[in-house]
Amino acid sequence: MRKIKIIGYFFMVGFLGQQYAYSQDNEAKPSIKQLSGEYRKTNDKELRKNIRKRFKEIKPTTNDDVLQLRKIFADKDWDEEWYSIAMNLVPKIDNPQLANGLIPVLSDEKNFIKKVGKGDPQNPSDKRTLYRLTNTEWIIRVLGKLKNKDAVPILKEYLNFYSMQYAASEALGEIGDKSMSEEIREKAYRGEPVNYSGLGLDEAKRVVRDLDDNNNKDKWVKISKQLLHMKDPRIKPELKKLFSHDNHFVRVWASMAFARLADSSDVMSTIEMSKNPEWNVRVAAIDMMKKLRAKEFEDVLINLLNNDSHRVVRLSAAKAIGYKKVTTAVPHLEKALKDKEIMVREEVYIALYVLTGKKYPCEGKTPLTERRAEHEKQHPSFY
Repeated sequence: MRKIKIIGYFFMVGFLGQQYAYSQDNEAKPSIKQLSGEYRKTNDKELRKNIRKRFKEIKPTTNDDVLQLRKIFADKDWDEEWYSIAMNLVPKIDNPQLANGLIPVLSDEKNFIKKVGKGDPQNPSDKRTLYRLTNTEWIIRVLGKLKNKDAVPILKEYLNFYSMQYAASEALGEIGDKSMSEEIREKAYRGEPVNYSGLGLDEAKRVVRDLDDNNNKDKWVKISKQLLHMKDPRIKPELKKLFSHDNHFVRVWASMAFARLADSSDVMSTIEMSKNPEWNVRVAAIDMMKKLRAKEFEDVLINLLNNDSHRVVRLSAAKAIGYKKVTTAVPHLEKALKDKEIMVREEVYIALYVLTGKKYPCEGKTPLTERRAEHEKQHPSFY
């Protein structure tokens, strides 16, 4: 009997402890409505500062939280710091059930966004305009991330607002709605800021086909910008075909798009790209070598450093050698300190310092080069 009482005692202590912890957590993280009320009731600077600090730590978890954010965004008595904190809570929303509460905010801002696009924001504060534009874009992106299909109708409307076109097209792609695919393609080919090729593999392939069509020659430059928006790695074989395209911009964007999608299966493709006649393609290959691991790259980088005809390729090779710690390249870097181009010599100097810790004599070297060398040694950077 005594044993049962002891067990009951500890159970009660544990239960009360949990209740206390829950109560403490609720006190530490009050609702947005509660904090908003406290904030409006006081003009004391220190008290408001404390409330703002607590506000930053909140994560919207209820429909009422989202409703309160909407009220803050619509408040005519604009408070920059309060608005800023509220809008920074938007990306924290990760519950799909709360997404519908964000759609009315897009409705609230629709006319304003339209006027901004016409150069007539009718707002006395340029800063407030910037905040509202940023907040609206974030809301669109959250709706896309949460795949909210109820947002599709208003996202279609936002496709017509220049400042929001890209975010709206991206969101529709994430939601999986293809009903505006053809219209988005037409906008893209007119040079409007939308993401058509990122809607899916079919759209990405359509971009490649249209770039291979001489009837679209006058649109090639605008169409080629869509290459960088591609997201599906399965498009890589199609991109490789564009490395020998007649248009310079197509070759450049295609190689950059391929580099962004590259993974460990692309070692041989990377080496092939390093031999391409287009120097931009060779630079893209070096960027791929920086993020991929393969022993074969060491000899390729040394060869590009020693023999490539373009200075940007040689300096990119030098930087990659330093970044990837290719110690066997030190003698070649020492020789490259006599390169005819100062920008190449500077990158060679930095790579040598990263690899050896020595400060070599370098003609034309500046104090900035010295600082960059110190920074790269301590914090190696990709670019």
